[in-house]
Amino acid sequence: MTMPEESKEVRLARIDARVTALMLVALDGQTQDVEPLLDDLSAEDVGDVVHSLASVSLLSMMPRGRHDDPDMRARLGAHLRARLLERQARAAG
Repeated sequence: MTMPEESKEVRLARIDARVTALMLVALDGQTQDVEPLLDDLSAEDVGDVVHSLASVSLLSMMPRGRHDDPDMRARLGAHLRARLLERQARAAG
């Protein structure tokens, strides 16, 4: 028997609940609890969870009310790119 297709609203609520659960795991420092929260997800769901967590992180790095400001987004992008290059260089030894 096939399962009925999940509505968009139900899927978004399920992903949001998983993101919130992962944030609580991080808050508690329980890294061993991360994998069980991802095990039953499809690759698409994992991608959506990662995207949501990255979005939350980015929003926390920008001043309130400036999330849509193109200059703020450009400065943050430049900062993150420089940080990535620095970390890649360190990782390369």
